[in-house]
Amino acid sequence: MNTSRGRRRVLPGGLAAAVVALCCVVPLPGLIPAARPAVPAEAGLKVAVFSIESPFCSGCVAGLKATVGELEGVKEVAVDVENHRLIVTFDEAGRTVEALQQAIVEATSFKIRLIEVRKATG
Repeated sequence: MNTSRGRRRVLPGGLAAAVVALCCVVPLPGLIPAARPAVPAEAGLKVAVFSIESPFCSGCVAGLKATVGELEGVKEVAVDVENHRLIVTFDEAGRTVEALQQAIVEATSFKIRLIEVRKATG
């Protein structure tokens, strides 16, 4: 008789920690799909697209999105993992794209390069 039916299996603590730690060792391309921020068009909103020179994993992407999302004037953040792109919708009245780029580098330590800036569309 199988007594394990209906019971959940729980990974031992060390194994669970090892699985979580793999996110920064094993790249998971395409895990977070390419996206363009869906922000209603507002006066003064711009979209800046940056290339990210550093390799990164899905855990790094989550941290990058959270950190950049907290910067002043930032409305939306998306990451295109496959193409190493950071897409930031920001309020142009709050800061210039150059100041935004500098703030991102200081806050994240990622090397980024501006590719384009365009007006946000809804």
